[in-house]
Amino acid sequence: MRVKVAALLTAATVLSGCAALTGDTSTGLTGLATGDIAARGGGATVTVDELEAEVEASVAAGALQADQFTGSELERRVQLQTLVLNNLFQIELARAVAAEEFGIEVTEDDVQALVDAAAEEAGGIEALEVQLQSAGQTLELFRRNQAVVSLRQQITEALLEQEPLTDEDVQAEYEARANEFEQVSASHILVPTEAEALAAIERIEAGEAFEDVAAELSQDPGSAQAGGSLGLAPRGTFVAPFEEAIWSGPAPVGELLGPVETQFGWHVIRVDEFVVTPQDEAREQVREELEAGRGDDLFGFWFRQVRSDADVEVAGRFGRWDVTSQSIVRDDAAAQQ
Repeated sequence: MRVKVAALLTAATVLSGCAALTGDTSTGLTGLATGDIAARGGGATVTVDELEAEVEASVAAGALQADQFTGSELERRVQLQTLVLNNLFQIELARAVAAEEFGIEVTEDDVQALVDAAAEEAGGIEALEVQLQSAGQTLELFRRNQAVVSLRQQITEALLEQEPLTDEDVQAEYEARANEFEQVSASHILVPTEAEALAAIERIEAGEAFEDVAAELSQDPGSAQAGGSLGLAPRGTFVAPFEEAIWSGPAPVGELLGPVETQFGWHVIRVDEFVVTPQDEAREQVREELEAGRGDDLFGFWFRQVRSDADVEVAGRFGRWDVTSQSIVRDDAAAQQ
């Protein structure tokens, strides 16, 4: 399985010759005035050197060829620079606030655990490096991305500890989705009349293969081509008479049912397999899915609030902080610089 590599967060200096910001560079002035700082706020700071290094790394990795960048090479570099600065600043903002609010600090051990897990899935560290290389990345870039992954995971875990799921939440969701954990693999033959259904049953009981009779007679073109197979489906998928025939009892696996009449015609049904997830396992699956969704929601709300609360300053030649989108944007005047 190909490793799902996080989007490249590193990238390159767009206008490498424009290292200094407009303004006096005298001793005692702030980083924004001296040209040292590209953006800051909320305890986070991205320096011009950091930004340039990231942009250069992305250019070297071929980021300018991405479809999201348009126009001349200079215009694409400007777009790339804005994207990189947004990524860098917002990661640093999350890191700074998480450290202050939750005491979170991503360690080398945290990153290594994620790298090891990816390597195991890929079939070894060498196989991981080959996959990364084919995606235009290096192991070092992957490690840096995993640091961001770990940061988000730890923040999400901290938020879930503050607002945990209850057993009642899990039980209510399980009850609402109980049918998902009772599935059936069934086959059928659909014909227009009861007499034709009875004739199909006689042929099968006489020794003909269900699949051959279905392919010849069934008026359901989708399943007929598959020997009548309807695949694996949760309880409640089919129309009521069909469902009742399968689940009342439930029906013995491998035996013929019918004829069963529905609004579509007359069915000869065979249950091939029941797949029922034990309740404890099903509830645990529901809990994991609920926590994943709840974690995403909590993180999204938390980070929107973090960005909203931050008093962000951006060096003029790199753009400005847009309150509405909570991101760094570049006006035409800034882009022309």
